[in-house]
Amino acid sequence: MMKGLVVATLCNDSEYIMDGDKSTVRGNPTEGALIVAAAKAGLNQSEMLTSGGYSIVEKFPFDSSRKMASVIVKGPEGNHFLAIKGAPDVILRNAAGFMVDGTSVEHTPTASDGNLALATSPSAEIVANYEAAIANFAQDALRT
Repeated sequence: MMKGLVVATLCNDSEYIMDGDKSTVRGNPTEGALIVAAAKAGLNQSEMLTSGGYSIVEKFPFDSSRKMASVIVKGPEGNHFLAIKGAPDVILRNAAGFMVDGTSVEHTPTASDGNLALATSPSAEIVANYEAAIANFAQDALRT
């Protein structure tokens, strides 16, 4: 869960503003909810970027043709990773691996689209489970 909150915090354009004991969120309501959840878990984007050892290498804003936004992040250990947010169907289709019950399940990409390696045959069961969860959330008018 913490990995997801780190990604949600770093690939986020909302601001969590504390003024004494009062807090407000500026920006998209969904992103704001993620920033608040991260704050409750002790994560703060500004602190992560100034003293937490994270740095944003490059930002790719949301674009309707990609249906996602992403940032390349350099982590505290010097590793680089891509933090993304976007349409679940696009993210699932482009995934080279999945996190299932806290365990990483990797898939070997066998095709590429420019510089982006694409998983051509991810496990149908894993994708079906994610799609079912997304559908269940949607039935309750929840965002995914």
